Amino acid sequence: IDDLIKETSLIIESEGFVINTNKTKILTPEERQIVTGIVVNDGINVNRKFVRNLRATIYNCERFGIESQLVKNVRDDRSSRPNENASKYHPSVSYFLRHLLGKINFYGSVVLFNNQGERNVENNKVFKRVETYENILFRFYEYLKLLEIQKVDFDVKIKKSVKKLISKRHRLEKRLS
Repeated sequence: IDDLIKETSLIIESEGFVINTNKTKILTPEERQIVTGIVVNDGINVNRKFVRNLRATIYNCERFGIESQLVKNVRDDRSSRPNENASKYHPSVSYFLRHLLGKINFYGSVVLFNNQGERNVENNKVFKRVETYENILFRFYEYLKLLEIQKVDFDVKIKKSVKKLISKRHRLEKRLS
């Protein structure tokens, strides 16, 4: 491995780059290999914790209402959840729903990379990831419909975006009708 590191370092430096040894790691196949937040061991995937948190957020919205998920009085602007005064341009409910849709889209873009769902129906592990994404997306759509029934004010473009995503997924389109 030392020879590989030396050889790789020479190539990288010959291209004019500088190696930051504090950010360099050697990972074995048994370790979780994460590159820019995406797990790359067995195909590409997101961390299980991300998916559990996403499901839990939707569940908490369904069970306790969307207000339960808005962070109040956040001191740190880097918080991943919008606070109650998140944006002067969007009411916090719409802002939070956009935030949630962004996380769902991120998850979908990772698991649907290179048409994984279509090509890997026989590979149960990969196909399960696609099914999980579709279930989360559909639950989010159902939750948006519930918000409409409850007359909660939010941007209707969010629901249209979700419906468009659902229309691209053959199995979900059947569930929709």
